[in-house]
Order: sequence, then structure tokens, then C-alpha cells
Amino acid sequence: MNVELNRHEIGNLLDRSADRLDSHTLKSLQSARHQALQRQRPEPSAWLNEGHILSAGNRQFSQHALYWIFATVVAALLLINLTQWHPPGQGNGNIDLAILTDEMPVAVYVD
Repeated sequence: MNVELNRHEIGNLLDRSADRLDSHTLKSLQSARHQALQRQRPEPSAWLNEGHILSAGNRQFSQHALYWIFATVVAALLLINLTQWHPPGQGNGNIDLAILTDEMPVAVYVD
């Protein structure tokens, strides 16, 4: 029997079948659900907890340490940017000097 149901239809079917259960079964199900929720372990989160500490797995960082990490990353990116950026025209100084002193080889001028 291949019957396709969507979430809404499944929810309605479960609600109707739950209405048919006797009170003892409902209390047992509620008790089992409550016990399962009590035993459930909270999942580690990568967000700030109550003590303003970022916890990611087994590592915990205070807010002060996060500021230093952020400042270090920004400084590293700034350093990379400064070392990789070359203002236009500075790399052609030798060519300009050779043109002015007529020391360029003839092959430079020929296509």
C-alpha cells in the first residue's frame, strides 16, 4: 500500500489517534517523555554561555581573549594587504631610467 502523506495529514492522524488512547496510556507516554527529556544531554554550543564565554567543543574563550584574537586577525590581514599592495608606477623606475639614459636595447622598440 503506497500512500503518500504530507506533514499536515500525518499530524492530523496522530492527533486523532491520540484522542482515542485511554488515560493510563496517555499518563505513561507523558511520563516516558518527561524522563527522556530529563536524561537528554545538552548539545555543546558554539555561542556565548551565561558566563560570557565562547565555548566551541572542549575549548572556551573569554570575551577578552576573543578581542585579542579578533585584533590579531585584523592586524594579520592589514599586514598582508600592505605587503601585497604595490602603488602603480613604482615598479617601472628602472625602465624609465633606462629610457631616459638611452640604455634600452633596440629589441624593446621593435615589434
